[in-house]
Amino acid sequence: MIVSQFEVLCEVGDHVAGERIVSPFGAWLVLAANGKLDDIQRLIAEDMLADIPDGVLAAVGAWGFVGNGPFASQVERGPIPDKAGLDDWADRNTAGMITEFPTEPPTGPIADLYASAIAARTSWPEPLTIVDKKWIPGEFWGGQYGGLAVRDSLDHKVRVLKDYGTGPFVDVITTGTNGVAIHSVFGPTTWDATRSLRVARNLASGMRYPEADWREAADMIAGVTVEPIRGLQNIAQAYLPAWEANAFFDLSSVPVFREVVMDALQVAVARFDSVGFEAAAITAMRAGCAPPQGEALRLTATFGRPYAYAAAFAGQGLWRNIPLFEGWVTEVKEPSPTW
Repeated sequence: MIVSQFEVLCEVGDHVAGERIVSPFGAWLVLAANGKLDDIQRLIAEDMLADIPDGVLAAVGAWGFVGNGPFASQVERGPIPDKAGLDDWADRNTAGMITEFPTEPPTGPIADLYASAIAARTSWPEPLTIVDKKWIPGEFWGGQYGGLAVRDSLDHKVRVLKDYGTGPFVDVITTGTNGVAIHSVFGPTTWDATRSLRVARNLASGMRYPEADWREAADMIAGVTVEPIRGLQNIAQAYLPAWEANAFFDLSSVPVFREVVMDALQVAVARFDSVGFEAAAITAMRAGCAPPQGEALRLTATFGRPYAYAAAFAGQGLWRNIPLFEGWVTEVKEPSPTW
């Protein structure tokens, strides 16, 4: 099957658009591991598993009647473990973020079980400032929760960009100390989850969008304001909610999985708060079962309604600009100063 890595990421991401957390990368990794993609994809996956960056965990298992196929040197192999053994594998390879494997072990003389584990965890260089509830008056969250203040700086970015044909949007990039970066994308209310997630995924993949006019963004995006200030340098800032998410879904109907005629399930969790970001996913596939004086502008983007995010490693090497996780934020929580 000749399908590129990015095509798999897009196909899986679009299929489950609206889920609060999903790892299309975990789906691609398990497909590459069992040889269902072409040799180029397998070699890319092997090289990535041999050079995993700090802040990221990745593992692959292939148990049962699977022989010595692709990834022979990088896959945990052998008889299919019992449920307790699979739960332990999930716990070890997600730094404890997922403690239960998403499926029961298949049975039968020719049963196969393939699985991938992917996890990322990072801390911000400095904790994000927790702001009072009055700063988050968004119509969706209803001012119920406080928010996290992000200001355009050396550590984080608040950008106003333009998607051709659909108008401006805000991209807030929060980058952790180990290079894991999260793009939070806030577009016009006409953008649905699929549109927003595609843009977030593109940004995490390194795609560039042109800059947009701030005033145009304020006119077109509810929650974005622009005001004159005293100073020589424009200021861009955003207020993001804290959130946590978990999801469990069936990937078997995704075309790329339907072609291999195997059941595919994924469980995923994620959390975004003042101190950092963390996320993990297990995918299982089985068969048989202040400025100087002057005049400038200040842009403020209040993420007060559902928005998309995508997380990627922004450092150097094979893992650079590979979207690892993505999701659609529909539920938020009170920010916490600690994990």
